[in-house]
Amino acid sequence: MQAHAALALAPVGVASIVVALAMGVTVGSMTAAAAPSAGSNTFSIAADLAPSTLLEGAR
Repeated sequence: MQAHAALALAPVGVASIVVALAMGVTVGSMTAAAAPSAGSNTFSIAADLAPSTLLEGAR
């Protein structure tokens, strides 16, 4: 009986995963599109934390 119920609910589980992935992709792309792109750099806020400067400090 439980196996039959699990098989009957399998499409619901797959649909839930598909909807969650679609929402994640949509929100992620909207967030990326809304981010300021003019002059934005990953290390622009703290240039002293850039990998090149961290490697130079070890020398």
